[in-house]
Amino acid sequence: MYGGMDPEKREEVKASFQTSPEISPVRILLATDAASEGLDFQNFCSRLIHYEIPWNPNRMEQRNGRVDRHGQKADKVLVFHFVGKGYKDRANSNFSGHVSDMEADLEFLMRVALKIETIREDLGKVGTVIAEQVEEAMLGRRTSLNTEKAEKEAEPIRKMLKFERDLQKQVQALMEQYRETRRELRLSRTTFAKWFRLA
Repeated sequence: MYGGMDPEKREEVKASFQTSPEISPVRILLATDAASEGLDFQNFCSRLIHYEIPWNPNRMEQRNGRVDRHGQKADKVLVFHFVGKGYKDRANSNFSGHVSDMEADLEFLMRVALKIETIREDLGKVGTVIAEQVEEAMLGRRTSLNTEKAEKEAEPIRKMLKFERDLQKQVQALMEQYRETRRELRLSRTTFAKWFRLA
C-alpha cells in the first residue's frame, strides 16, 4: 500500500488484509506511511515491523495505532524494529563516539521507540514529550533523551488514566457477567413478552 495507489486497488488490498485468513490468503501487508493514519488493521493482525524508525515519534505512534487499538483480538501486540549491532552492551551508556554516525542515529531512535511505547502505555499518546529532543538529536545537538520532567508532570494524568483503564476492565467484566446471566436464564424480549401475556 502506497500513497499514489489507485483508490479502488487500495480498498481491495485493505479489505483483503482485514478479512479472515479462512477467506483471504493476504496475511502480510507492506506499506509506506500512507497506511499510518486513519486505517484500522486490528482484525487479524497483531504484529508490526518497522523497516525504519521515523524521526518524528508521532509518526511511529500513528503506525503502531493501526494495529494496537480498540477491537484488537490478540492478548499482545508485538512491534519490531531494527537496532544497531551491540546495542545491548551500550544500553546504559552514552553511545556517541563508540559507533558510526548511522549506528548512533539508529540506536538513538531505538531508544526513542522504547520510550514512545512506555509513554503511550502510560498516557495514551506521545504528543510533544520527546519530539523536540528527537529533532535535536537528528541535527547533532543531542545524544541522549531526558523525559524526567515531562514524566513527572504527567504523573497525575497517568494515575487518572490507570484508574479509567481499571474501571473500564471492571465494567467489561460486569457486562460479560450480565450477558452470561441473560443466556443462562434465557432472558430476552421474546421471553418477557410471553410472561406479560400470561400475566
